[in-house]
Amino acid sequence: MTEPTLQALAQELAELRARVASLEARLQPIAWPVAPPPVAQPPQDALETAKATVTALFAVALRASVLADEEAFLAFRDLVHTDRRGTPLLDEELRSYKWRPLVQRCQQYLAKPTDPASFVVERAQPEAPTAQTDVLKLFLRAANRMPPPITLRRDPHAGGAWRLEASSL
Repeated sequence: MTEPTLQALAQELAELRARVASLEARLQPIAWPVAPPPVAQPPQDALETAKATVTALFAVALRASVLADEEAFLAFRDLVHTDRRGTPLLDEELRSYKWRPLVQRCQQYLAKPTDPASFVVERAQPEAPTAQTDVLKLFLRAANRMPPPITLRRDPHAGGAWRLEASSL
C-alpha cells in the first residue's frame, strides 16, 4: 500500500469540508425553550444536609440484602468523597473496611430497624456547622458502645455536597 501524498490528503480534506458545509446548510436552527430564572432557594442548614447524607448511607446499607452486591456497593461508593474512592485499591479498602461493617452493624445506630433516618447524633464537631464548614464529624448513638464518629467533607466534584470521608461505624 502506498503512502498518500500531501496533495491527495489536502484534496480529501477539502472534499470533506465541502461535504460538512453542505450538511450544515441543510440543518434547521433549533428553537430552544427559554429556561425560567432560577428560584432563590433558602440556605440549607449544614447539619441537616449532612444528616441527609448519613440517612442515604443507612438507606443503602438497609437495601443491601435486596440489591445485587455490586449495585449496593456502587450506590454506597457514590456517597463517598471522590478523594477516597476511584482506584482499585481505594475501592477494595472501602468495600472491606467501610461498606461491609456498615451493612453488618447499621441496625446498632437506628432506633427503628427499617427507618434509615432514625439515627441520633449525640454531638457534632463543630457544634454549629455553617455553609462555610468543610469538614464535619458526627458522633452517632449506638447500642452497647460509645458513639462512633463519622466524618463528612464537602466534595467539590459533587456540587459541594457532603460525602463520607471516614467512618468508625
